[in-house]
Amino acid sequence: MRHGLPALAGLVFALACSAAPEATPDAGAVPAVFMLEALEAEMGVLPRSETELRAHYGREDGTPVAGVEVRFAIFGDPRGSTLSRDRATTDEEGVASVTLSAGAGDGEYEFRVRASVDTAVADFFVAVSATGFADATVRMAYAGDQGGAITGLRVRLYAATACAEIDPRAPPEGARSQAVASIDDEARFTNLLSQQRYAAFAGGAGGEGSPVVGCATLAPGQLRTGLASELVVTLDDLAATPARDFTV
Repeated sequence: MRHGLPALAGLVFALACSAAPEATPDAGAVPAVFMLEALEAEMGVLPRSETELRAHYGREDGTPVAGVEVRFAIFGDPRGSTLSRDRATTDEEGVASVTLSAGAGDGEYEFRVRASVDTAVADFFVAVSATGFADATVRMAYAGDQGGAITGLRVRLYAATACAEIDPRAPPEGARSQAVASIDDEARFTNLLSQQRYAAFAGGAGGEGSPVVGCATLAPGQLRTGLASELVVTLDDLAATPARDFTV
């Protein structure tokens, strides 16, 4: 049983998506690039339910590739949740799928399932709850001294994490992630747990080329089931932000 909206087009992202080059005997040729993406990366499921996880593998232009083995693995504490198998082969549409059986544990919990083909990976973020899910919209503001537009913006949402635990110079992997075109745009995350703590970390390059970063925390209970909450992350110049010591 699924809840919430499909992954946003931007989420096909960058958020849970990376590429692997195709080996070629011609060293002078430009190698083809293949992409692996989670077709529904943010999932909300009920305890004891079964849900299909579908990953697409294809060329950079979207052309599917059949007959490729995709591996699946669980990260974090799934509380009894299991996968029907740990690998699957892509069909004619380039899709490989496995069935997730959610655990019967009480309360809310979240874990991650990673699909991989060589160096290409795609992450599914699975939230399990019997009481529903919440959404969060992340907006940004800039308080630094660099002029010009901020580019290369990406917003990461970490579960069970506080801002003080994130090194702004090397934010860890394993987060929901969205690329954002400009500071005036927003990132939206779906199927979140109302009693979970989340840290929204944003970063990019300022108008003068130096990094800008910011982070804000969603405390347990701040999200409301069935509603969309809004969070503002204030970016500042990284040079003015000591490593592991910022609370903007």
